[in-house]
Amino acid sequence: MLNLDRTIQFDKDRVESVKNIFAEIDPNTLSQSDLESAATYILYGKTPDDTSVFEQGRCFDEKTRYSSYRRSAPLSLDSLLESSTFDTTTLISLNEKRNYIKAKPAIYRDEDASIPGMTQLWESIDRLTELMLSMKGGEQESNFSKYKLKHQIFQLRFDQYLLKEAYKPSYKANPQKGGASHAGQQFIDWDSDSEYWMTLDEWKRKIAASLLPIDEDLSHYETRINSWTGETEVKWHVRYHTFDWEDENHVRKLIRYYWDIEQMCHNKLWTWAKTLVLDFQRYVNRLDLAPEWRWIFEHYLAGMDCGEIVDNVERIYGKHYVDTSARDICIRKIPHLIAIEAKKCRMIVETPDWKKKRCCRCGKKFPRSGLFFAYDYSGVNNLGGKCLECAGYKRGRYVND
Repeated sequence: MLNLDRTIQFDKDRVESVKNIFAEIDPNTLSQSDLESAATYILYGKTPDDTSVFEQGRCFDEKTRYSSYRRSAPLSLDSLLESSTFDTTTLISLNEKRNYIKAKPAIYRDEDASIPGMTQLWESIDRLTELMLSMKGGEQESNFSKYKLKHQIFQLRFDQYLLKEAYKPSYKANPQKGGASHAGQQFIDWDSDSEYWMTLDEWKRKIAASLLPIDEDLSHYETRINSWTGETEVKWHVRYHTFDWEDENHVRKLIRYYWDIEQMCHNKLWTWAKTLVLDFQRYVNRLDLAPEWRWIFEHYLAGMDCGEIVDNVERIYGKHYVDTSARDICIRKIPHLIAIEAKKCRMIVETPDWKKKRCCRCGKKFPRSGLFFAYDYSGVNNLGGKCLECAGYKRGRYVND
C-alpha cells in the first residue's frame, strides 16, 4: 500500500511526490489498487485557482455500485456528452444547490373553495371568530367561555387542513407499475394501498357469492404464480366493491379485513379505503355498546384470539363469555347494529323536513319510522309521541342483555 502524503494540497506537488515514491520501489510490484489510489490522489489535488479538475468539470467521477476492480474505463466529460445514452438534463451547475424543502400545507380560499364542505367550515370559523372577538372579558364565566370558544376555533382550523389533505394531498405516492393487465390501465390507482392476494378458487367463490356488481373478467386483474405452492393468485382491491353500509354482509366482510386495511392506509387520507375506515369508526362510536362489548370488538379487530379475549373480559369486567358468544357479537350482532345506524343516518339526510315527526319531549324532528319512535298503535301512524331516546329505549341496553 502506498504511503501518500495527504497534507500536500496542489496537484503538481502531488505528482512530484508520487514520482519520488515510484522511484524507490519496483514498478512490477504495484497493484491495480495502488495505481488507482495514486491517480485519484493526483486528480483531487488543487490547481492554482484552488479548485480540482472535478470541480472545473474537466473530469467526471463515475459512481459505480461495485468495487473498483469492476469499474469501467474512466470517461471524460466530452466523451460522456457525445454518448447517445447520457441524459444531459441531469447535469446541474456546481453553484446550484438542491434544496429539498418539506411541503408546508396552506389554505387558499380562492383555490380550495371547490373542496366539498370547506366553504361551510370557513363560515363556522368566521362566525365563531367574530363571536370570540365581540366577547368582553373580566368575569370568570366569560373568560372560561372565551377559552372554550378559542379552542373550538383551533380545532376547526385544524380540521380544514385534514379536509384539504384528504382531497388535495401534499405528497403522492410514486405510481408502481402493475394493476390491470389490459392496455387501458398501466398503473395502479392511488387506492392500491388496500389490496391483498387470493387464490384463483377463492376469487371465483368471491365472484359467485358476492352481492355486488364486480368485474368477472380475469384479464382485468393482476395475477401472479406463488413460488411456494405454484398456484395462480389474483390481486383483489378493496375499491372493486361498491360498499353498502346497510348490508350486514358488506359490514361483515369489512370487519374481516379491517385490521389489514387500516394498517395499510393509516397515513393515506386521500384514499377511498381510508374514508371507508373513518366511516366505520364513526358508526361504531355512535353505537351504544356496553364497555365489555366494546372491549371485545376492538380487540377482535386487532386480531386477538377469541379465547384470549374472553379470558381478559372475565378478568377485567367479571363477566363470563365463551368463544362462540364473543365471535357472535363481532360478526353478527355488531354488523346488524351498524347497518341499522347507517340506515338511520341515510333516512335523516334524505327525508325532507315536512315528512318528519317532532318529538313531544325534546322537540327534535325525526323521520316517521320505528327506528326513531316507539310503536304505539293508538297514535298517528302507529307511532308514539316520544322518540326512542326520550322514551327510555336504549337499543344497546336490550341487545347487550
